[in-house]
Amino acid sequence: MAVMEINNNRSLRRLRKESGGRGWMRDYLQELSPDIIVYFDDFIGDAFLANQDAVLTDSACTWTKVEDALGGTATLTSDTDNTDNSYAGINLTGAEWLGDNDAMFEVRLQIDDTTPVKIEIGFTDSKADAGAVNSLASNTFTATDCALWIKDFEDGGNTEAFQGVATRTTSGAITKIEDSAIPTIDAATYYTFRVQLRQDFAQWSIDNADGNRIYESVWVADAQQGGNALFPWLFVRNRDGTDDHTLTVDYFLVKQFRVAQPADTPT
Repeated sequence: MAVMEINNNRSLRRLRKESGGRGWMRDYLQELSPDIIVYFDDFIGDAFLANQDAVLTDSACTWTKVEDALGGTATLTSDTDNTDNSYAGINLTGAEWLGDNDAMFEVRLQIDDTTPVKIEIGFTDSKADAGAVNSLASNTFTATDCALWIKDFEDGGNTEAFQGVATRTTSGAITKIEDSAIPTIDAATYYTFRVQLRQDFAQWSIDNADGNRIYESVWVADAQQGGNALFPWLFVRNRDGTDDHTLTVDYFLVKQFRVAQPADTPT
């Protein structure tokens, strides 16, 4: 009887050697390699995975696993008491992700109401901040290093627009991508938001509910410090005392190479 041979060499080095040039098959298969660290939560079952620490203003703010939701979901709610500027934030793992290792954060979610609200999605360096960004309009930040999708109702003429935002305060670099090509986000509709890091660079993208790419930014230099460990981060804040806000999260995915990657300039 034939005996199944177990493949004990699933390294990226072997995959790259045997698959030749870069292509979709190699990109797909490398996700199975132990050289790639992958953390994924589809919110199946009756409990969260470990390392999810909520930062809440009071007991009315919640991070909740929705039981028996089709496909699994969780909700992050700012304040059911309708308190102005109340917030709820969640770091979805520890500070274990590096730009030097090409860390990527992806989350599929929807917002119940797009106004008046502030939302942050991406990487930041602290789980204790009441938002990585204090004011998008005046470019004031709490975070030292972050790369985030942010929508802020108080940002002047951009009340409905998501923007790619990054800070690297040690070099004095603060970046805000106000691109007219970034689509307006509809309420109660799923979108997939993605922030990709590479060394000190960052790139922002959005897919629609069908998984089609509807926006992808250029690579931005000096977006964050690739050697600084970051948290994957979700945050929602009321910008009006008359309404609470809820992010419904379908899944999140964080991944990176196990070791730092060779320096290059992404294109």
